[in-house]
Parts: sequence; C-alpha cells; structure tokens
Amino acid sequence: SALVFFLLIGRWVQGKTYEGLAFDRSFKSYFPLAIQKVDGENKTSTLVSLLEVNDLIEVRNEEIIPCDAVLMSKQALIDYSFVSGESIPNTIHEGSKIYAGGKIKGSAVQMTVIKPVSQSYLTQLWNHSSFEDDDTSTPSLIDQISRYFTPIVLLIALVSGIYWSVADSSKILFVVSSVLIVACPCALALATPFTLNATMNTLGLHKMYLKGTHVIEKLWLVRKIVFDKTGTITTGSNQKVEWIGRELNEEEKSSIRSLASQSVHPLSLQLAKHLENYNRANDVTDYKEEKGKGISGLVNGKGIKMGSPSFVGLSIDSSGGAVIAVSLDQEVIGHFLIRTSYRTGLSSMIQQLGQTLSMAVLSGDNEAERDRLSSLFPQGTQISFNQSPENKLHAIESFESEHKTMMIGDGLNDAGALKRSFIGLSVAENVSSFTPASDIIVLGDQLTQLPEFLSLVNQSRKIIWGGFVLSFLYNIVGLSLAVAGFITPVIAAILMPISSISVVALSTLGVKFVSHGLKLKA
Repeated sequence: SALVFFLLIGRWVQGKTYEGLAFDRSFKSYFPLAIQKVDGENKTSTLVSLLEVNDLIEVRNEEIIPCDAVLMSKQALIDYSFVSGESIPNTIHEGSKIYAGGKIKGSAVQMTVIKPVSQSYLTQLWNHSSFEDDDTSTPSLIDQISRYFTPIVLLIALVSGIYWSVADSSKILFVVSSVLIVACPCALALATPFTLNATMNTLGLHKMYLKGTHVIEKLWLVRKIVFDKTGTITTGSNQKVEWIGRELNEEEKSSIRSLASQSVHPLSLQLAKHLENYNRANDVTDYKEEKGKGISGLVNGKGIKMGSPSFVGLSIDSSGGAVIAVSLDQEVIGHFLIRTSYRTGLSSMIQQLGQTLSMAVLSGDNEAERDRLSSLFPQGTQISFNQSPENKLHAIESFESEHKTMMIGDGLNDAGALKRSFIGLSVAENVSSFTPASDIIVLGDQLTQLPEFLSLVNQSRKIIWGGFVLSFLYNIVGLSLAVAGFITPVIAAILMPISSISVVALSTLGVKFVSHGLKLKA
C-alpha cells in the first residue's frame, strides 16, 4: 500500500508540473497584438484582448483581422491563405460577416466587433504550418540524451537480477523493483522544457516574444546577425520630416496623410504622424502596396503615388535621409525627407554583439547613411544599400551557406528574408505589427537589450546542463544503492518525486537568478 501510495504521489507531482508548464505556455507567452480602435474621428491603438462587442476597429493593409466582425466599409479584399489555404483573396462587401485570421489587402477597412477576441487563436496563426521551419538539423537536446536512458536502466536491472540470483536469490525481486522505481527519467526530461519555458516567459515579460521553445535551442547556434535599417535600427520617434517641392495646400496634405495611413510601413507611419493635423475623412480606393517600392491609390478620385524615387519617377542624389517621393495625377510634385534617428543605446548594443558575432546591414535606402553606419559597426562589416526584398533574400541565402544567421527586420519588406534565415526576428515599433513569417517579435524600444536577451538564452543552456548533472547524480547514487540492496522499493518511490522537484526548482530559480543579474528592463 505504501509503495502504491508513493508511486501515485510521484505521478501526481509530475502531472501538476506539466500542468504548470502548459499554463505558462498558454497565458504568458502571447505577443500582445493591438489594433486601431475608432472613436469618432479619433483612432487609438488598443490591445485586441481589450476589445468588446460592438467596438469599431480599423484594419490596414497587411494587418491581421483579430476577431469575427461585420464589415462597415463598402468592400474589403481579404487574404485567408494561412487559415484556409486558399491563395486567392476574397472580395467582401459591406454588411458581410468576416472571420478572425484573415489579412487585409488594399485599402484600410472598418468593421464592428461581434465576437470577443481569442488571443490563443491568434497565437495559433503565428504557429501555422504555412510558417513552419523546414530545418530539421537541430534535434532537441533532451532527445539526444534521453534516448539512451531507458535501455541503460533495463540493462542495469537485468545485470542486477542475474547477480543476485547467484548471490542471494531472495533479493532478486526486491533489488530489481528498487532499480526500476528509483531510476527517474522524469527529472532528466523536465530539465530542458522547464528551463526553456522559464526562459521564454522571462523574455516575454521583457517584450521579446518567441514562437516556441525550439527557437531558444536554435539561438544557441547563431553566428551571424543581419540588420535591416529603416524601422529596425532606426526609430520613428524624434524624426525630422521636411517637404522639398512645390507648396502643398491643405487638401493635398490631407490626401497624402490618408494614403500614408493605409500602410503600416515605418516611413508611412512617420509621415502620417507628421501630417496628423490634416486628419480629414477622405475616400481611399484602388489602394496598392508594392513591397520595397511604395504605395499608390485614388484619394477622392485623384491618383497619388508615394515611395522610393524610382517608384514615383523622381531622380535624386543622396539626400542625407530617407526619401518619400510623391506624385499627384502622374505629376511628380516633390518629396519628403526624413532625417534618420537611430535607437538610443544602438552603439553599445552593436559593440557588445560584435564581441561574439559577425554582422551585416541590408538597407533598402540610398547610401546617404553609409559613413554614419560604418562608424557604428565594426570594421569590415558588410553594409549594402538599395536592396530590394529579393536582394535581401538572396543575400541571406548566401550568408546561410557559411553561418547560421539571424535576420532582424521590420517584418514588412523583409518577410522573405526573415523566413529564409535560420532565425527571423521582427522588430515591431508598436504592437499592431504581427508577422507570422518571423520566429521572434521584439518591441522596438527593447531591441537594444538584444545582447542581454542572447546572454540569458546562452545561460539557459548551462542551467539545462546543471539540471542534467543533478539528475545524473541522483540516478547514479540511487541506482548504486538500489543495486547494492540498501534501499527498499518504498524508499525508492519517495525519492523519485523529490528528484523531479529539485530539477524544476533549479531550472526556475536559475533563470530568475540569471535574468536578475542581467538587469533586464521591462
């Protein structure tokens, strides 16, 4: 009775332990997606978890529809490809019901919420099979070690049984039972998942969100980091925007703002913010966005194109910043010059990363910032400008042939490169960006803590090995005593859950201790 009781206690402890593991994964590791909530003429970024039935929301081009809703705009073009597998976007008309998970293509649309948001469903979309990693060259650490555990224990039990059948046959059942009970693969199996989940949840609390714990094991292998520039190492705050061209009237400024507000590209967001005083209700139709080039559409019936100089048809030399050229009814009228502002702490971050990793920069902008970037990055760093999304993809493929590479981009023009790289990290300036192609999402104001994040990730590997050592010591001592006939099956059943608890405690406290030592900023 005592033996069965303690065995069941051990199973109960293990069950509760795994429940805790599932609970953490379900409630602590979600990326806090936000959406534009409309209140009269005002639009505010609101966490999707706070949306209520009958709220009016606006979803822009390339944004995910966060919940079931009724379309209030005249029509919408919705891509359900990574929900249903259907590759052709659907045209939905006013008053129709639309479902969570679709992606808006074209003009921004407004809709009324009819069902509360399921954050877990949105996270499932992030983990959708369309974005699964094809790389199978990184088997889990626990898989590599634990596969030998059971055969070794069975062999020890067999050899012990044979020995005691000769030495003292009355102890065969006693010894073999003790060996099989005291041997605890549970502690060995818990060391990796508990440490990885504790690490992932700690990173999530500091606004670095991982698609899963397997990403941590892949991060251990990264040897090169590739940065995008705009929206990644640059920031939208404290930017200076200057108009160069013929004078714009209020109607034109309002039309330009309306078109810019359709896009979630960092430069479009900065321009829309710059023109926020010209917030009129304009009718935007025939909206199109060409990745890496620009946007176009009809605003109150007038054709507007905005984007790179070549996209619009403007010839301009290096200008000292990012350029958004503008044409009105096929006539180039000038361009906005956005002076680049780099993230606070960028230089220190690059210096720390450069101690252990090689780096490169792939930018879609002109070469105006070459000298400044060259002074920030280590000597010899490859810095390439005028890179299209295709160029970035080919560059990543080239880097991957030599090193495991992490691509860091804004998730828009870099989606192909993010998916092709060994690790794709998307930088979200605000929480309205949701990039299923990436493995990691980091909020922009936390990017410069990347060295600390990677340090925690690397320390987690040492904690796992510490758990393995503790588990092996337990099993070596326990099995030795059991083989020698010094412990009873009941004592073995008591020791079994204690080993699991000790490994879980080491994993949890170890991650907390390391993160506290790194002084991470939430």
